[in-house]
Amino acid sequence: MEINIHVFGLNNKMFLEVISLKVKRQHSSYLHLLLLFVTFVFTTVIVCQPAQATGNEASAPAETKTLTLKGQFLGSSYKAKLISIQIGERIDLISYDSKTSGLDELVKGANIVLHYQAEGVKKRAVAILPELVEIPAGVTEIQPTDLQKIISNPPKDHGYLLIDCRPAEFYAESHLPTAVSIPWNESKKRKAALLPEDEETLLIFYCLGSTCLLGPNSAALAAEAGYKNIKVLLSELSVWQENGGQLFSSDSYIVNSNIVLVDLRGSDEAEAGHIPGAANIPFTDLEEAEYDFPAKKSAPVVVYGNDNDITASISVIKGWGFHQVSIVEGGYGSWIKRGNPIETGTAPSSIRWQRRLGAGEISIEKFKEVLANNPDGVIIIDVRTNEEAAKGKLINSVHIPLNKLELRLADIPEDKEIILHCTTGARARMAYSFLSQHRAKVSFLHARITCKKEKCRIRP
Repeated sequence: MEINIHVFGLNNKMFLEVISLKVKRQHSSYLHLLLLFVTFVFTTVIVCQPAQATGNEASAPAETKTLTLKGQFLGSSYKAKLISIQIGERIDLISYDSKTSGLDELVKGANIVLHYQAEGVKKRAVAILPELVEIPAGVTEIQPTDLQKIISNPPKDHGYLLIDCRPAEFYAESHLPTAVSIPWNESKKRKAALLPEDEETLLIFYCLGSTCLLGPNSAALAAEAGYKNIKVLLSELSVWQENGGQLFSSDSYIVNSNIVLVDLRGSDEAEAGHIPGAANIPFTDLEEAEYDFPAKKSAPVVVYGNDNDITASISVIKGWGFHQVSIVEGGYGSWIKRGNPIETGTAPSSIRWQRRLGAGEISIEKFKEVLANNPDGVIIIDVRTNEEAAKGKLINSVHIPLNKLELRLADIPEDKEIILHCTTGARARMAYSFLSQHRAKVSFLHARITCKKEKCRIRP
C-alpha cells in the first residue's frame, strides 16, 4: 500500500508547483523525518525568495514625458489610427487612440499643436489643439461683414488692397472678390515692393482662417515697412460664403483644371454661347440634378449664370456636400470681355467629370499591369491593417500596415520602385507622403480594393 503526500511549494519563478511523494507503508518509520525535511525546504524557499516589485512600490517605472510638435495637419486615417502632420519640410505619422483629445475639431490644412508621448520610435498623440494666430502689433482684425461693406463701397481717400497670402495655386482655385495674389513667400523676398506707394492705403490680408499664419505674418511685414492702416481677416473662406460672400476662380484655372463647370442660364442663352467644357443645367432644374453631379464631393465646382441665381445655386450645391464651389468672375459677359474662349451650339446637358491623377498617383491600368507582370524592380506594399490583410491580399504584394511603416523602414529597399495601396487610397496617400521622403521612387493607387483570399477586385 502506498501513501501519497502532496507538498505545495514555490519554484524559482514564483509559480506554485506540486511535489508528489510516495512512501510505502513499511517505511512509515521514516515518514516523520521526511515531512520535517520537506517542511524545512519549503520554508527556506519562501523566506529566501527575492522581493517582487508591485505597482504600489517605489520602484514604479519612470514617468512618461509629454512632448510637443507644431505643424500643419494633412489628414488622418481611422483604420490605421494615424495622423499626418507636416513640420517644415518633414512629414510625420503620429498614432492616436480613443483617449486622444481634439480629433473632432481638426481641419485639413490647419496649423496645430500636437502633444504626444514617445514610446520607442512610436509617437502617440495625447491632445491636439489648433495653433491660433496672434495679431501683430499695429494690425487689427476685420470681420467678413465689414469687409463686404468695404468691397461694395471702397474708401475714397486712399483706397484699399485685399491681399491673398496663400500659394498662387490656392488663389487660382478660389479667392475673395477684388483680391490680388501676393503669396507669403513673395512677401518675405520682396518685402513692401509689391504694396502700394501710399502708406495710408488700407491693406487687408487673409489666408485660411484663424490657424493660418500667412496673413498675420504678411501684415507684420507691412507694419514694419511703415503702413498705417492694416487689417487681417481670420475667418475661414467657408464662413465668408455662409455670410453671403462670393468666391471667384481665376480664368486660367477654369480653362486648364479638372473642374465641374455649370452654366445655370437657360438653354437658348447657352446655345448662343458658353464657356468650353460647361454643362448646361438651368437654375430652375438644379435641385433635381443632384445625381448628375459627381459622387466624389471633393470635385471642384464652378458656376456662372444670372446674378440672382448664383447665391441660391451655391447654397444648393454645398448642401449636397461639395466643399469647393466658386464663381466665374463677372459671369459670361465678363468672361468674353477678358478675351477668353467660347463655344456656340448646344451645350452638353450632363456633367462629364472624371478624376485626374494627382501627384505621386498611379493609374489603375498601370497598377494592374505591374501586378500581372511582377517585375523585379517594383514592390507593391499593402498598408492596410492586419485584420484586413488576413481576409485576403494581392498575391504579389508585401503587407506592412501604415502604423508600422516607420518601424519597418529598413525593410523597404532603396533601389526599387515602391507602389502603395490600401482599400480606398486614403491611407496609401498618407503612406506616400511619408515614404517619399525616404525613398526615391514611390507612388500610390487611389482606388477601391476588396479581397477574399487571393481574389481581389480593383475599381475606381
